Amino acid sequence: MLLSQANAATLTDLNSSASIDPSTQAGMYNWVIDGQDILAQQAFWFRTAGQEFSISTISAPVNSSLGANHLKSIYANASFSLSVEYLLTGGTPLSGLASLNESIAIHNTTTLPLAFHFFQYSDFDLGPGGDFVQLGTNIFGKFNLANQVNSASFNFAESVSTPGADHGQVGFFPGLLNSLNDGAPTTLSDLAGPIGPGDATWAFQWDVILSPAGQSGDTYLISKLKHVELVPEPSSIALGLMGLAGINWIRRRRS
Repeated sequence: MLLSQANAATLTDLNSSASIDPSTQAGMYNWVIDGQDILAQQAFWFRTAGQEFSISTISAPVNSSLGANHLKSIYANASFSLSVEYLLTGGTPLSGLASLNESIAIHNTTTLPLAFHFFQYSDFDLGPGGDFVQLGTNIFGKFNLANQVNSASFNFAESVSTPGADHGQVGFFPGLLNSLNDGAPTTLSDLAGPIGPGDATWAFQWDVILSPAGQSGDTYLISKLKHVELVPEPSSIALGLMGLAGINWIRRRRS
């Protein structure tokens, strides 16, 4: 589905740029590092009742440019406000390195508790031949890590600083994206992978009860860091994930 990018903003820093359309579910639709675009789509959905919706349906975003590499978008309706802040950090030219910090704040503006479900969907394409992806959890069983690698030894990792996601799921395009747009409520399956090679996608889901406005717990904060290494050398992460995929294939053959 073609999405309008008329209101897009482009962040730049050293060897990296990222394009974001806060007004549609295109979300962040490219991330270029040393001339290579590694991203098809990263965007956010929410649910308070019934089905999920793109955060772009909450309201028209109020966008603030906080620098060439820094953007904040705020959405608000009668029940809650939600902000997403992006901070891009590039590497030296031809280093193949870049990172992106994201901070999300969800605030209940009503006088009643608010059940809120927040989703992040990611479709990275690191290189030719398709990618492998696997999710990880912290000591509390919360999803806090996504590792995606390419056979060319290109590595992507996202770490959730706080709090870990309640659910996660990997899958091949377009299954996860369709589940967020099918008009029915979605709970991610906790399928962590690894899967690949192919057009691998993944998602995180946070479930929270926000306290009434003015009380402790009326705001929910999510902090994440994305890090990319485009390096033409063997990667222990890549080899490890491909090894796990091979072991799973052998087990399926024997079963």
